[in-house]
Amino acid sequence: MASRDLSRRDLFRRFVPETVEHVGRDVREELGVPLVPRRRPPGAVGERAFLEKCTRCRRCVEACEHGAIHTLADWVAVGAGTPVMVPESRPCHTCDGFPCAQACDDGALLEVVDPVWKLGSARLVAAHCLVFQGPECGACAGLCPPPLDPPPLALTLGRPSIDPDSCVGCGLCIDACPVTPAAIEMIALD
Repeated sequence: MASRDLSRRDLFRRFVPETVEHVGRDVREELGVPLVPRRRPPGAVGERAFLEKCTRCRRCVEACEHGAIHTLADWVAVGAGTPVMVPESRPCHTCDGFPCAQACDDGALLEVVDPVWKLGSARLVAAHCLVFQGPECGACAGLCPPPLDPPPLALTLGRPSIDPDSCVGCGLCIDACPVTPAAIEMIALD
């Protein structure tokens, strides 16, 4: 018969991250320290409510067929195991109907009514862009997700330009950029 006793290491792995998260949240609330803003999946409620409602079930992660949603590492004090997006490394394809939000039964992600979910805004870094150095490129053109019309990223005389006000920060243009570092960078939301 196998023993059900937990080793000390198993106890720490199982209970310490959850305890640290709760203590960290309580300390931040006591001190009035604002929570670190995170780029959450489409439909996310406010950060404090999100942390209370999210059960870390990973259903939204599994619903994202493009791998754009991942979870915060265990060493992150507040929010470990919760879903986040980093569109500059894993672009959001703004899927029709937002299956990630539909997968959440816990109330951390709500139905997205607007077909656009803003994660940030892209900015062109002309010093890195191939077309500003001579050769043609255009790898970033035509990638802005619908229903953005006109698209925030357009080519004018073969050179890209980005309207930061209409850009949703999906990261598709950054992913397509063939240079390193990319000629487009993400500006996070405030």
